[in-house]
Amino acid sequence: MKENKQKIIFTLILAIILGSVVLDIAAEWEKGSNAIHLIIEIFIALSVLAGILFLWFRNLFLKEQLFDSKAESNKWKEQNAHLIGGLSAAIDKQLEDWKLSPSEKEISLLILKGLSLKEIAEIRWVSERTVRQQSVSVYQKSNLAGRAELSAYFLEDLLK
Repeated sequence: MKENKQKIIFTLILAIILGSVVLDIAAEWEKGSNAIHLIIEIFIALSVLAGILFLWFRNLFLKEQLFDSKAESNKWKEQNAHLIGGLSAAIDKQLEDWKLSPSEKEISLLILKGLSLKEIAEIRWVSERTVRQQSVSVYQKSNLAGRAELSAYFLEDLLK
């Protein structure tokens, strides 16, 4: 939402600049100003217009890239579903062996997915402090020093 407000404000500023330049071009045209001056002002107006268009249409390009990435990711997941299932089962078994509570298991999996403690707190509708305490409990029960060791525990042998 904040980004949208910023985009609107920036667009308004650019629109004011564009309007001013267009009015100046019209006035200069009527005076019979020299061609080079008019060409420079037209270039400025087109640049400002390009900035406005970029602000409003860049998301189309980003969404297309995201769609391509998602499609590639889904294809990879389909091709490796049996491996992913086996890894998932192995991770679940290890979390059980560490005797983690259901909340601690969920925290562990979200940490493995790369989410920050703040993101995990938002997803789970709990305070960041609660997530931090649960993650410390995970590290204590697993005998691991932190996030990096937790990830390495499960991924180290896969990346040979």
